Amino acid sequence: PAMERSWVVLAAVIGVFGLVTLGTMLAAVTLGYLGLTRARLGAFERRIALLAGLTIAASGAAVLFLRI
Repeated sequence: PAMERSWVVLAAVIGVFGLVTLGTMLAAVTLGYLGLTRARLGAFERRIALLAGLTIAASGAAVLFLRI
């Protein structure tokens, strides 16, 4: 639909979408970082790299098996 008007409108839509996406991701990462730096993880602190790896592996498995 944006292409029906002009290239300028298309560029504006792409630009706004990109900026909003970038802003949302930066906000999510910042909030996650601030939350985890204040969290008391106890025994999990020693195994945080293992938990990160398992999270990445679970994400990859979901993509592979659920075909998303």
